[in-house]
Amino acid sequence: MNAEILSIGTELLIGSILNTNARFLSEQLARNAVDVYRQTTVGDNGERIIECLQTAFGRADIVITSGGLGPTEDDVTVRSFAKFLNRPLVFHQPTYDAIQKRLKDRKFTITRLITRQCWVPKGSIVLKNEEGTAPGIVCQVPCKNRKKWAVLLPGPPRELEPLFTQKVLPLLNRLAGIPKERFIIRSLKITGLT
Repeated sequence: MNAEILSIGTELLIGSILNTNARFLSEQLARNAVDVYRQTTVGDNGERIIECLQTAFGRADIVITSGGLGPTEDDVTVRSFAKFLNRPLVFHQPTYDAIQKRLKDRKFTITRLITRQCWVPKGSIVLKNEEGTAPGIVCQVPCKNRKKWAVLLPGPPRELEPLFTQKVLPLLNRLAGIPKERFIIRSLKITGLT
C-alpha cells in the first residue's frame, strides 16, 4: 500500500508557513505500514490541483490532501476534487448544523462563505471536525483494477492531526485494507563514534 501527500496552499509555496502537515502525515503513515512515495505542494489554483490529483492517482493507492477546505474564496480544494471526479457537490446538512452550533456558541453569525464548507462531492464520507468547521472528506476514486482512496483534510495542524489519527486511520484501515501491523520508529542520537 502506498500513498502520496498533496499539500495545498499558496502560503506554503511562498514560505509564509512551514509545512508541518506533510511531516506529520508521513510519520503516521509510515507507522501504519503505508509507504509515502511522494509529497507535492501546490498553490490555491484549481487547474493545478486537478493536474496534481491526476498525477498522484496515477501512481498512489491513497492520496491525502491538506489545506484548501476553509471558507475563503481561495479555498478551492473541494471544488477541484469534485471536478476531478466529475461528480456534483451536495449539501451536507450535519456539517451545516455543526458549524451553526459552533458559531452560535461563540456568538458569531453563519455567512454564505462559511456555508461553502458544507458542500462535498457526492458519494463522500464526511468526517466531523471537532476542532474546526471544515470537515474531513474520504472518497473512493474509480480506477482500473483497484480501489483507490482520497482523503481531504483541513490545513490547520490542530484540526488535521486529531482528525487523521482518530477518524481517518481507523476508516482507511477498514476501507482500504491498511495492514494491521504497526512500525515503531525511534530516533537515536549518538555521539563519539568514528
